[in-house]
Amino acid sequence: MIRLATAADRLGVERYVHLAYNPYIDDVGKVPAPMLDDYGDLIEGGVVRETESAGEVVGAIVMSAAGRLDSIQKKSQCQSRSTAVGGVYQLR
Repeated sequence: MIRLATAADRLGVERYVHLAYNPYIDDVGKVPAPMLDDYGDLIEGGVVRETESAGEVVGAIVMSAAGRLDSIQKKSQCQSRSTAVGGVYQLR
């Protein structure tokens, strides 16, 4: 399931972003841009979605769009800016 992230989800979002992008620091020679984002601002702006499996949060999707995304139905107006999946879900 994909749902809109809330302020209460911020730490989980940041955790999954760290898990997903941290391994690339040595490869690219710097901290990947998604690790530098302010997820509080992004969540407040309505552009972060969380992904769940069996009631467990397993990752986050940051959408890129002009303006707030109140509905995932606005597909023609948005695209994924970054996707972070944690733990065993990276291997599925």
